[in-house]
Amino acid sequence: ISVFTQAKQEAMERFEEKKLLIKTRQNSFVLNMRDILYAESRLKKVTIHTNEDVIEYYGTIRELESELDQAFYRCHRAYIVNMTKIKRYGSDFIIVSNGEQIYLAKERYGDFVDAYMKFLMGGGTGIV
Repeated sequence: ISVFTQAKQEAMERFEEKKLLIKTRQNSFVLNMRDILYAESRLKKVTIHTNEDVIEYYGTIRELESELDQAFYRCHRAYIVNMTKIKRYGSDFIIVSNGEQIYLAKERYGDFVDAYMKFLMGGGTGIV
């Protein structure tokens, strides 16, 4: 495979609409991963937050994390954030594009900053 073919393939994959199937007791939802702001876990339930919806279902954050792509970061034992939706962050919080604040575990701060910078330098902001 030529370098140009490989680059084109990677670019196509990056801009492809990656989908996530979520099943609740009553409904099934197909979400575009890029629409997810963040997800949180509480009492055996996972809640996915988008600009339009809040979807809650029984499951674990670990299962969800395994289905998400490299644009997502596990910033706390109970939270996963979409790095394309980060507006700003501090030593123990992240603000996403709709203004909501989520927890950033203090012990993950250094790793988060490294992961976020690598994500941005890899062209992460162009995905949205």
